[in-house]
Amino acid sequence: MISPIGQNCGHNPFRPSNRARLPPVKDTFVLAGLVLGFATLVTAHLALAIRIALRERPRWRGLVALVVPPLAVIWGFRAGFRRNAVVWLVAVVVYLNALLVSLI
Repeated sequence: MISPIGQNCGHNPFRPSNRARLPPVKDTFVLAGLVLGFATLVTAHLALAIRIALRERPRWRGLVALVVPPLAVIWGFRAGFRRNAVVWLVAVVVYLNALLVSLI
């Protein structure tokens, strides 16, 4: 039923929706996790791909690792760049967790 003008139809545009139930502090932490996780992931990925390109043979693996991210981790572990590969994996986990929490 359509309400006459001036009557309350049960919808209040100033009341927060169900989606906005997280306190602002949690939003800040989720945003920080997204930004830091993604920035760390991009940095670790570039470092790993460049390191593979400069120190391993054949050098084309570095370019392929830049385009296909999982190969950077696999080839990084095989080449002995374990610390870089672990940082990449941790950054992926942090970013995906923050992304999932942001969708709730």
